[in-house]
Amino acid sequence: MSRTNLLAAAVGVALFLFFLGAIAWKVHEPPLLVIMAVVAVMAVADIVRALRAGE
Repeated sequence: MSRTNLLAAAVGVALFLFFLGAIAWKVHEPPLLVIMAVVAVMAVADIVRALRAGE
């Protein structure tokens, strides 16, 4: 994947998680917020790993 595609994927993941978090906050589901935070950290780590491998 190119660097531009990875950054676009990162923005897409961030927006998706933001809206999912807003929904979880609205319905008061703390476990969903915790799961979402873990998925967000894993996604960011994967994107950073891919960016480093591409350099």
